[in-house]
Amino acid sequence: MRPYNRLRGLLLILLTVQVAACGGGGGGGSSTAAPAAPTLTLAAISVAIGSSTTLTWSSADATNCTASGSWSGTLATSGSKTITPSAAGTFTYSLTCANSAGSSKTSTATLTATTLSYGSPNYQYTVGIAANTLTPSNANSIQSWSISPALPAGLTLDTTTGAISGTPTADSPTTTYVITGASSGGHQTQLDLAIGVTSNILLNLGDVGSLQFIQFDTAHVLTQDSSGNWILWNYATAAQIASGVSLITYIPPDNGDTPETLTVVALAGPTVVIHTASGLEVRSSATGQVLAEIPVHLQWWKLATDGSYVCAGNGTGLTCWSPSGQLLFTESGNYLTANVLASPSTLLIALGAAGNGVIETVSTAGWTSSVGPAFQGTFSSWFVDGSRFLTTIAAGTQIGTTIAAFNTLYVYSLASVLEDTETMPTLQGLTGQGNWFWTTAQPPLNIYAIGNNTASCIPIPCTMPTPTATYTLSPPYPPSPLVPIGTFIASISGNALTVIDLSGATPVETNYNQPLANPTAFAAVAPSQFMVGNGDGVIIDGSVPSSPRYFGYGQLKGFAGSTTRVVFTTASGDTLSYNLTTNAFETTVQLPGTVRQVALSADGSVLAAVSGLGNVDVYSMPSGTLINSFTSPITVETIGLSSTGTVLIELVCGPEPCSGQTIPVAGGAPSVYPGVLAAPQLSPDGTQVAVSDTLSPSGTVLAAQLPPTTKIYHDGALVTTVPGWVLGWPTNSSFIVSTFTFTGQLLTGGQLNNFIFNGDEICSATGVLLGSSPIGANYALQFLSSDLVFANTNSTILSATTGATTWASADPPLLLAVAGPVGTLPANFFTGSAVVFSSGNLVVTEPY
Repeated sequence: MRPYNRLRGLLLILLTVQVAACGGGGGGGSSTAAPAAPTLTLAAISVAIGSSTTLTWSSADATNCTASGSWSGTLATSGSKTITPSAAGTFTYSLTCANSAGSSKTSTATLTATTLSYGSPNYQYTVGIAANTLTPSNANSIQSWSISPALPAGLTLDTTTGAISGTPTADSPTTTYVITGASSGGHQTQLDLAIGVTSNILLNLGDVGSLQFIQFDTAHVLTQDSSGNWILWNYATAAQIASGVSLITYIPPDNGDTPETLTVVALAGPTVVIHTASGLEVRSSATGQVLAEIPVHLQWWKLATDGSYVCAGNGTGLTCWSPSGQLLFTESGNYLTANVLASPSTLLIALGAAGNGVIETVSTAGWTSSVGPAFQGTFSSWFVDGSRFLTTIAAGTQIGTTIAAFNTLYVYSLASVLEDTETMPTLQGLTGQGNWFWTTAQPPLNIYAIGNNTASCIPIPCTMPTPTATYTLSPPYPPSPLVPIGTFIASISGNALTVIDLSGATPVETNYNQPLANPTAFAAVAPSQFMVGNGDGVIIDGSVPSSPRYFGYGQLKGFAGSTTRVVFTTASGDTLSYNLTTNAFETTVQLPGTVRQVALSADGSVLAAVSGLGNVDVYSMPSGTLINSFTSPITVETIGLSSTGTVLIELVCGPEPCSGQTIPVAGGAPSVYPGVLAAPQLSPDGTQVAVSDTLSPSGTVLAAQLPPTTKIYHDGALVTTVPGWVLGWPTNSSFIVSTFTFTGQLLTGGQLNNFIFNGDEICSATGVLLGSSPIGANYALQFLSSDLVFANTNSTILSATTGATTWASADPPLLLAVAGPVGTLPANFFTGSAVVFSSGNLVVTEPY
């Protein structure tokens, strides 16, 4: 063999060994052993129903994996899966992996699904609205809570109870928050909650409760209604400067008189003060900006007449601050029942720590205190103009060892110099200003001049002072509190404003007609310049009675929505339309009279409105052009429109039993459905009507009534009768009724019998039972599809077939009281992509 052949063979052998050593060219990847048990991990081992966790797995030497137990199928050798349990219980997830050599041991992971819940998996909030508190249910074993990420600004999670509360302060996109509850043993449960915050405010109504307080000057107006809502307005433009919520506190009566309302808001010059839960909030009257937050526990407080300081007192002391919150004066002592007069230069204190028979004077120049001479009697009141004060000794009062036989009145200067003494027939409603004082014993208002009266009780009987003027104001008496302002006093009874000018030698009475019905509060700065508010939250400047200026709109009186627009009617008489594509104001619809209810077609192109008692007008929108008018000789209680806007449905009531009727919007003879007490329900296409024969499906009814039944009509012809009270039509081919079980014995004589809610049933248009519905006895529903239902009373969207809530608003809804069988009208509406919603004095939209 030649040498080079031997060398070539050696090289070939070495090359083969090298290739084999690098693994090239072989069948590689096969294993001689079965894989180890796979790693199987749950991110959370306990979650609430509807919440999610992640199941992750991996296997190093396997070629495939097989799931079993609560999951199944062939899986890759590694991966993850989102687990969202739909029912409570324990779920075991098993995984076995394999290769050519065999199978691994089975790994398992166990998940517990609990009924922990906040009621809905999705909540929407609106900036500036104090939200309902969300409290978790089925959380008895949980002792501490945490959340990730942090809640939107203004909302807080109580780490002890899990409650979510607050007032959101900024927009926040809908985000899923993971809430974790931990038990004492360290066991943790997670819950997913979607929360979003928007600030889509369509309309600020102003005051919506009964007006309790009005104060104004030539630049600003401050109002407060019965809900505690306060508003600072620009007097010239009627624009809102600032608003909020104050306390509403009442001082209990201590002498049998009507309880007095504790001051909770005040306006003086550049300063506004609001009584809040934590103390006093001081604002600028020009801008509404918060100047100071003064934390203080108080029994009373008073703003100086020029707004230069504010003082507060309680059982331990008296304190005064500047509008910026700077401490000006403090003094210890019992000022619990003090009655103060806060002028720019002095703070005068009666019934304070210095004693009940003296006046303490605090000079604001150096904030020093002094005590004046003793006075007779018990302090009664300061003159409204701050010029004097009154004291009294009531008949029957024990003085030393004797008992006073007569009512005695003393008039003092601010320096406690006695200026007049009178024996009075009554001390009721005793007040004074200028050179006059008066009483308001029922029925007259008696005005007396200081120092011009002759009174003597020697000999008996007493000679009582003669009033300079007596006025018997229109009943009811007193019609409203007498308001002493400047040099005059004023009172409102019905539409009459009575002004009594005290600036001259004798009182002069002038009456003005004010245009606002049922007034509850008023104020004036001159005899002919006044403002009035009523029980519907309407506020007017009545200085020109023939042309009053409105401040805000007052309560909603009617509400209708569609996919394109919403329409509101208000207590001020305005009917307003808003475009839901842009959320912009669209037009003011000119409707006749006082509108009681409105309805819209599904696309918002047709509007129907009830005005007066029997008038229904139909308009084309958004132009507001009148299409047709319908007049009924009896009262139209409620109305509705078909989705197409072609059919009008009414509930009419008169001397005879109520009935329902449908009328073509274009005109024509009505179809009448007798024996109806509840609002008829119209199918979306307007061809079918469901009417129930009881006023409401309440649990207590008259003995003569049986459990409710519902009649179904098609094109005016009776199709069938089914037991139950109709809730509405999810589709043209199905309706839902609430059924009831009779639990008592039918008695005579009008005695009451009880029926209990038995459940909801879904029926075909011919009355065939299709299934049950767990939506409950909810009588204000808007059907969105064959399954989704919007419950107006609590602003939730739920499934008609499962009852599960899918969406909810965290804001408290407003229900409107309306006349007639309907009772209340929900002030909210689902539009297709959002909910139009009235909460407090704001009308907003929240996305769905």
